[in-house]
Amino acid sequence: MVAKVCNKGIYDIYIASCTQTGGIYHYKLQNGKLLFADFTPMDRPMYAVTQNRKLYVLLRAPFENGDSGVVVYDLDDAGKPVNPSELQSTHGKVACHILADGEEVYCANYISGSLCKLPGKVVQHQDCGPDAARQEGPHMHFVGLTPDRNYICAADLGTDTVYVYDRDLNLHSTAKVPAGHGVRHLAFSQDGKWMFAANELKSTVSAFAYKDGTLHLVDTCTAIPFAEESAIAAIRVRDDHIYVSNRGHDSISKLSFNGQKLTLVDTFSTGGKTPRDFCFVGSQILCANQDSNTVVLLDAEQGVLQTVSVEAPVCVCVESQLEVTEYDGPGYKPLVDFNGWRVAVANYMPKLELSRLDFLERHLETDEVFVLLQGEAGLLIGKERLHVPLEIGKVCNVKKGIWHRVYMTPGAKVLIVENTDTGSHNTEYCSF
Repeated sequence: MVAKVCNKGIYDIYIASCTQTGGIYHYKLQNGKLLFADFTPMDRPMYAVTQNRKLYVLLRAPFENGDSGVVVYDLDDAGKPVNPSELQSTHGKVACHILADGEEVYCANYISGSLCKLPGKVVQHQDCGPDAARQEGPHMHFVGLTPDRNYICAADLGTDTVYVYDRDLNLHSTAKVPAGHGVRHLAFSQDGKWMFAANELKSTVSAFAYKDGTLHLVDTCTAIPFAEESAIAAIRVRDDHIYVSNRGHDSISKLSFNGQKLTLVDTFSTGGKTPRDFCFVGSQILCANQDSNTVVLLDAEQGVLQTVSVEAPVCVCVESQLEVTEYDGPGYKPLVDFNGWRVAVANYMPKLELSRLDFLERHLETDEVFVLLQGEAGLLIGKERLHVPLEIGKVCNVKKGIWHRVYMTPGAKVLIVENTDTGSHNTEYCSF
């Protein structure tokens, strides 16, 4: 089974309608239904992100010289955008992606082929690619933060290059997707060890190993099941799978990765034409179908659940007010990551029975909290393996650097809290 995030929560949905009479459509998603809330008019919003109850919106060309701009709205208690800031220039043409992290804001200028850190630091890219029609020069398409939060990664479709900068836009490293594939958007695995690139021009996905600001290409595979004129747009990672939207094929593809090889697992329809952007809301997906003027709420197995009409939707983003999450499968599953900490659930599986344990572990950078939710479970503590039974509702905090292991009986469920980046790279193991 997979983790289920039930859509019984409350979500604010913001949709960018990229026309001169467009703007930001605000919907509420409650009990699995989209309900219109309000509309904020603006000229050709290209992309939008939320952070700390603010909405950051990229506008295509609000200045007389044709430069793109950024406007920031507060989100009131109802989620409505209010109190717009003064426009800030991105110092480039047709900005199409934005990153907001704390007080730092970065923008990718597509036509200009440049990266901007507001208010005015600009890095201009050079070079070109083998596709004369689409890669005649640099075309920045994405800017994002690495999982360790130390670096900025930027995708340049025109040069097939992923650039890694420090947070002041000093170049740290570069990596290439296959020539002519045209890297568009990027997404990282939940453990931060892998980066996946959506390559627009050849409808492929590339996997890179990531560590300390350096990327190494591991594999590339097609994202559509047969040859067809199509172009990848957005990419997301969810429950150990990679998802990409395919414009032309008008689908979302699901891929797996085993650390060495990418594999196309499945594709399903987006219920419209030209799916430019999509995001997960619980176990369901919101997809912006640009050329059919629709945003759909869909399920991979059940198909389209609801459709709303929005002219030329190019971006959809979600601000969660309440998420209701459960996991019923075997073993460990992270459910919530926030500001460096993680909440997970571990369910019984045979290898977690006391008689089958054969190693201890200790985390070098985090305490680990255990709370028994149901059934019977316990902890082995120290190399002498002291048995400490867990009691329902009581919090047990294993301190950083202490050898331990959780054991479980059939039917047991344990809540676990630890640092988000906890993994084999910062954990030691001891066999017994």
